[in-house]
Amino acid sequence: MAQECSICTHSRRAEIDQAIARGDAHRAIAREFGVSRHALDRHKKNGHIAQQITKAEEKRKIADADKLLGIVEGLLSECLRTIKEARGDPDSGILPNDNLKLRALREARETAKLLLDVQGKTPPDTVVNITLIENQWNDFRTAILGAMCLDCREAVTRMLRARQER
Repeated sequence: MAQECSICTHSRRAEIDQAIARGDAHRAIAREFGVSRHALDRHKKNGHIAQQITKAEEKRKIADADKLLGIVEGLLSECLRTIKEARGDPDSGILPNDNLKLRALREARETAKLLLDVQGKTPPDTVVNITLIENQWNDFRTAILGAMCLDCREAVTRMLRARQER
């Protein structure tokens, strides 16, 4: 005759099922509730754990993932806002801040990669590239050339023009 499951008949079964569903260590559960680890393993393996508890725990995990996703999306939005602000607004007298823009671009790249990772859309060690559009390149080129001495600026300008003509 088959032996009755000691966890199913335990007076604190609901608490035990919740601990198993949370993923608590079986050793800790066994100690707390005075049951054996083997009984816990059999209880879980034989499908005795209440399905409602398992579903509730899955919903909690999904809610946590959604919360994390919202945080990462907020970070990306903040990076994009910072990039826009760093471009400056000559009409308002706000000068461009190329250093801030470059740092925000780097952060946006890393945050975009994190967002894809959180969503499970990238395999490990994936490289995310952000391509600069022409006006961004022009901004960087102007900033770099502006920081050079006159002779260096002329030499680099000649090299860039020669490269464009190819």
